[in-house]
Amino acid sequence: MDELKASGKPFRISKQEVWDAWLKVKGNQGAPGVDGQSIEAFEKDLKDNLYRIWNRMSSGTYFPPPVMAVEIPRPHGGGTRVLGVPCVADRIAQTVAAARLDGALVVVSADDPGMASSQNEQDNRRYALAAGVAMLEPSDSQEAYEFTVRAIEISERWQAPVLLRLTTRVCHSKSVVRRGTVTVPPPGEAHFEHDLPSRAMIPTYARPAHPRLRKKLAEMAAWNDEAGPNQLISGSTKLGIITSGVSFLHVREVAPEASVLKIGMTYPLPVERMRAFAAGVERCIVIEEGEPYLVEGARAACIAAAENVGWPGLWRPAMRAVDLCRRAAQLAEESAGVA
Repeated sequence: MDELKASGKPFRISKQEVWDAWLKVKGNQGAPGVDGQSIEAFEKDLKDNLYRIWNRMSSGTYFPPPVMAVEIPRPHGGGTRVLGVPCVADRIAQTVAAARLDGALVVVSADDPGMASSQNEQDNRRYALAAGVAMLEPSDSQEAYEFTVRAIEISERWQAPVLLRLTTRVCHSKSVVRRGTVTVPPPGEAHFEHDLPSRAMIPTYARPAHPRLRKKLAEMAAWNDEAGPNQLISGSTKLGIITSGVSFLHVREVAPEASVLKIGMTYPLPVERMRAFAAGVERCIVIEEGEPYLVEGARAACIAAAENVGWPGLWRPAMRAVDLCRRAAQLAEESAGVA
């Protein structure tokens, strides 16, 4: 079996990997699945069967068939339990999938604050927090391009998935995108490693994996504070605005004199940068689309209490985003005594 990668295929899976997986499945033997095909029957047309698996997996068109339910006795009595027996071909595909690819995993998701083109306005930033997944939020077309590259770099560096969170107004925006603003590394050779402890999150593997994840998130947070894709715009010290995503553009339009901290990597949050920013202004507010994610993150870090900064409330710019931002900025300026 040759080791050539799939030419023109979206997933670089070598035929050698499929062959190695077959040898493991054959060595384990096992009963036929729902298709009734045994190891011996599969081997009679081995070349075509393995090619079919390789072609579909490397093309992204492989879909696992149903498994056959078989009742087996419980080891210590007490009746039976149901065991799912996959087909021979699916066992081979599972063995290939169990190998680890040391590459990037970037999940692109678009929310719809204000329900501009859908019936809901979910806020996927909550999923990043709940799942412990790093998250980037571009504010325009240029950043969507640049942050995609940054997301790949972060994912490869920490061997963890990254969420690229977009919103309706970013997806529907049109602007000039300049290439060459970030370095796009050439793709390297895929390196596969059979690594069940990192991929099969059964309790035995999940328990030690969780501390490893928390350590990675702590490292990401420290990096985000020091060198993350965040932007500080110095302005009046009477008013400071913390924002992210497309809300940054609205903020710059309605409050051009204010100091602004634009957060590009919104999980893990750059807490120390937020703390220092809030300490450097007389009045600090948060303007964001959707749920009070940034507000709650700041309050959870005790930024308002530690720096004696009052948060005048939550502003959720939606369909009239610029008008709401303008009203929020005006109220904050009035309360701070800004002329």
